[in-house]
Amino acid sequence: MGTRQDSLVTEAGATPSAPWTNARQRQLAHSTATAIYEAFDTYQQQFKAITRNAAESFIERKWQQHQEDGRLRLMLYTDKVNEIVSGLRIMLGDDVSIRAIWFDARRLYAQMIARRNDYELAETFFNSVTRRIFTTIGVDEKLEFVWFGATALPTEGRDLYNAYVRLQSTGEMVRSILVTYQLPFNTNTLERDIAAVADRLDDYLMQAWDSPEFDRIEMLKAVFYRNKGAYLIGRIRCRNRTAPIIFALLHGDEGVEVDALLLTESAASRVFSFTRSYFHVAADSPGELVGFLKSLMPLKPIAELYTAIGYNKHGKTSLYRALYRHLGNSSDKFQIAPGAKGMVMTVFTLPSYDVVFKVIKDRFAYPKTSTRRQVINSYRLVFQHDRVGRMVDAQEFENLSFHRDRFSEELIEELLKVASNTVQVTEKEVILKHVYTERRLYPLDLYIKEMGLEKASAAVIDYGNAIADLAAANIFPGDLFI
Repeated sequence: MGTRQDSLVTEAGATPSAPWTNARQRQLAHSTATAIYEAFDTYQQQFKAITRNAAESFIERKWQQHQEDGRLRLMLYTDKVNEIVSGLRIMLGDDVSIRAIWFDARRLYAQMIARRNDYELAETFFNSVTRRIFTTIGVDEKLEFVWFGATALPTEGRDLYNAYVRLQSTGEMVRSILVTYQLPFNTNTLERDIAAVADRLDDYLMQAWDSPEFDRIEMLKAVFYRNKGAYLIGRIRCRNRTAPIIFALLHGDEGVEVDALLLTESAASRVFSFTRSYFHVAADSPGELVGFLKSLMPLKPIAELYTAIGYNKHGKTSLYRALYRHLGNSSDKFQIAPGAKGMVMTVFTLPSYDVVFKVIKDRFAYPKTSTRRQVINSYRLVFQHDRVGRMVDAQEFENLSFHRDRFSEELIEELLKVASNTVQVTEKEVILKHVYTERRLYPLDLYIKEMGLEKASAAVIDYGNAIADLAAANIFPGDLFI
């Protein structure tokens, strides 16, 4: 297992004890920890049950059912947090805000989840509950599971993947890989697909490694499902070298066929792009699965990998921790993001960090007549919808706190001018009551100005294609207000 993400655990493994006033509070702490644990366990069971449905939906081509399951799974976390928060308020009554109860509840909860394969998700769930109860600004290290130091993903278990070696021909090995998954392949095209994959694999290895030889191929046992596609994901190993190998599958009228074979890190990264919907993939140990994926895409942030497999709330936790570590190892200041200013959002960024922060303005520029609620609903639409590779995934945060001296004066002036209802600036802090984060992209208006005619023309054409792709998914960008 990986390093525990618990900043209050000392080297001796001890947690600071809470000052108790009576046995009743101890009992309430135990009841609180137990209730949150049971709520998280229920969430995970239901999450996994919905995820398992994806296999049947793909095999039986129940595309509408898969979409409905996706929407249900997206809302599951919030629903479960809302349920447990309401239940705790009733159970604890006037004692709900007694911090001593929560100090010990945290300690007891840590013991309950210590041997779980998904303990990192359980910690995030606990944090979500406490932040709702206490409306925490910034981070409360006594109430939350917090770790801003170095982390290590869990060591991969051998039962995570199957290993294949080439005993005879590449084609026979490819056949062995495909039949392992017991999918209803199209028998009319299977031999053609096997031959094409084998040739593609041999050609790639000759070009990339100057030899078609390799030690083995390790394929994840779990199938990754998304929309109408399925992906078999693995890695090729030869001594100290590794390369991704991804079979992209489609289920046509006559059965499953191999649509493409992807063999590069950049191709794998596009499959796991932040512009795509989340995968449905069975994962008993999410951290181990993320570790395997990280070996294929070493430049892909861990936050994006957790998000890609459906654990977007823990992805948000990982993103914040990575940002916090970066702030501790950098000195540049947040500044207004380059590009044309938005009509409904003010956008800023840290030059050394590949993320933008978007805050809803108090008043929107003409001719926008939308409301703050409509903007928030637009983000939720994007979150719940198939983004067809054209819309960036956004993470929503509340009550973030940063040191004021990390903000340029120009940015502070801008935030107070256009978003004073959402941004609070004190002598030492800048508090963002509500903010969205996204991966930083090259603004289209700047790209067109700064690139040559050929690249600018291609970008404009692709922008038109993006509008068409979104229209096919029943989304008109002008309705998003973002």
